[in-house]
Amino acid sequence: MRALSAAFIGLLLTFTVLLLVELRGPGFPPVTITPDQLQLRQGKGEAASDRLMIRQEGANDTSIVLARLPAIEAHRYGRLQWQLDGLTDDQDLKLLWVSNQAPQQIRTLLLTDAQKQQGAVDLTTNVDWTGQISLIGIAVGGALSQPLALMQISLIPAPRTVAGSVRNLLRPWYEREPWSMRSINYREHPENQWQTSPLMQATLWLVISVGTFLILSINVSGQARRTVLVALLLLAWLGLDAQWQWQLLTRLQATHERHGDTPPGMRGPITDVDDWVADLVGGVRKYLRPKDARIVLVTKDPADHVPLRVRYRLLPLNVSPGQTRLPDASRMQAGDYLLLIQPPPDIRYRPDIRVLGDETHQVPVESVAVMRGMAALYRVRAQ
Repeated sequence: MRALSAAFIGLLLTFTVLLLVELRGPGFPPVTITPDQLQLRQGKGEAASDRLMIRQEGANDTSIVLARLPAIEAHRYGRLQWQLDGLTDDQDLKLLWVSNQAPQQIRTLLLTDAQKQQGAVDLTTNVDWTGQISLIGIAVGGALSQPLALMQISLIPAPRTVAGSVRNLLRPWYEREPWSMRSINYREHPENQWQTSPLMQATLWLVISVGTFLILSINVSGQARRTVLVALLLLAWLGLDAQWQWQLLTRLQATHERHGDTPPGMRGPITDVDDWVADLVGGVRKYLRPKDARIVLVTKDPADHVPLRVRYRLLPLNVSPGQTRLPDASRMQAGDYLLLIQPPPDIRYRPDIRVLGDETHQVPVESVAVMRGMAALYRVRAQ
């Protein structure tokens, strides 16, 4: 009875502590996409200092504007706002985005007349608004009778509520992780969000439950206390293992959906791909000085076979998980390396000023090597 009481009290106290940390934690600033970050992918127009002008529709009477994002957590930003002048009632407006839950698929949402007039949409209940968002934009359907002026797109943090905080704390236990070829034992976790980690949650529950039981069982024999302590440890382990097994099952299902229909004759070339990946990695290694330098891998699809194999073959070097955008220069140190493997097309190196940049970041670098036309290695220099 004391053991059950300790476990229940531990659960209540753990949940209370986690909820307070989540509610009182640092807020997330709005993300504003300015005209210089917007790209007119379909249609004709030009960018000015304070707006993006769309003067002619593209194919199928559709104009598309996209912008790259420094991968943001969808559940942290529940509202999208925009300033778009010139839109008529007979034109459709769609919201577009790409999530790491389906990195090769563009999600769309047809906006209602009320949402178009308000210039805002609530995405908290949209089932596709999940994971990390790396690309966002709008699509205007219909011929343009007058130019459109897009001033900005803004992502507004979801308000902190008890219900929302509870969902954030429980989300890691039920939300399926994006498909990846890497080991199921590898887990990425956002910085400064320890309270949402299942491992940290289970550990906190175990510590509180053990402490509570020791207080309640002062007069209990040593053997009985040891038995209960082991039982509490096993219970915490079983909870983590159940979550791990569920993630493994969903990973297997996703792998079957992606590759189950691949004919056996199409599976052979993987060995050849791995051979040239080995040659590529060998070329990268000889340029690394010192050997313990940090390597940031940038690629358009971190879950693709090639970047995953490159990162695997670079181990045990200090290689960060693949990311779709360049890191902020403030997070890099002189001597770090940027390894681009099949990178997004908007990343450019400017040799005249020795800067590697995309739509959101500029990193001072020096070019080290370009290999096989699919990879490039840069060393971060002092600013």
